[in-house]
Amino acid sequence: MRIIPNIWFDGTALEAAEFYAGVFREAAVTKIVTYPEDGLPDFQAHMAGRPLTVDVEIHGRRLSLINAGPEFRPNHSISFLLNFNPSQYDGGVDEAIVYLDSVHDALVDGGGGVMMELGEYPHSARYAWIRDRFGVTWQLMLTNPSGEDRPFLTPSFMFGGANQDTTFNEGISLLVEAEPGAELDRLWNELSSDPAAEQCGWCKDRFGVSWQVVPENMDELMTRPGAYGTLMGMKKIEAEEF
Repeated sequence: MRIIPNIWFDGTALEAAEFYAGVFREAAVTKIVTYPEDGLPDFQAHMAGRPLTVDVEIHGRRLSLINAGPEFRPNHSISFLLNFNPSQYDGGVDEAIVYLDSVHDALVDGGGGVMMELGEYPHSARYAWIRDRFGVTWQLMLTNPSGEDRPFLTPSFMFGGANQDTTFNEGISLLVEAEPGAELDRLWNELSSDPAAEQCGWCKDRFGVSWQVVPENMDELMTRPGAYGTLMGMKKIEAEEF
C-alpha cells in the first residue's frame, strides 16, 4: 500500500512539474498520463489528448499533479515540509543553507509569496513558509542533524491550533493504492465520511481531508476499452467492473 500526495492544477500540471524538476537537485518528471482522445464528457472534451496526471519525483518522493480545471486550488491547510539536513551534504551546514536558500528563492520567484519570512525561529535555525506561483505552499527547514532522521519531503497538515481562514479541500489530496477487494473496501469504509464527496474513487474523511482510494493495478485497468467512462460513473472503484 502506497500513499501519494496529489495536487490539483488548472491546466498547468506539466508546467508545474517541469518547474519543480528544475528547482530541486534530485528531481525529475517521471510519468505523464493523458486524457483519452474520445469518449470524454462535454465538460472535458477540450482536454482530449492532453496530460491528465504528471508525476514528478523530488528526492525520492513521488508527487502526482492533476491537470484539470479551475474547480479547486491548493491552499496552506496542507503544505509540503522540506527538511534540509546538514548531514546529507558534503559541505555540511553551509551547503544545506545554500541549497535551502536557492530553493526558497526559486519557489517564490515569478509570482509566489511569503507566509513566514526566511530567518531564525525557535524550532529551526533557518526556516521559511512560502507559496509558489501555482498556490502550493512549502515549509523549508534547516534540520538538526543530531535529531530524528526525516525524509526530505513530507506533507504537513494544519488543524485547529489557531483560527484559520481556510480549510482542507480537493486542491491537495492523498492517493492510496490498495489491493482490490477486502483491503480497498476497508480503507474506503474507514476513510469516507461524506457521501456527497464520493466520486471516481474520491472521498473525504471526518476531518475534511480528501483521499483517492484506488486499486494498485489502476494503471492496467485504465488501458481497458471504455475505462474512463466506467470510472466516471463510479463512486468507490470496483476493479471487477472494468
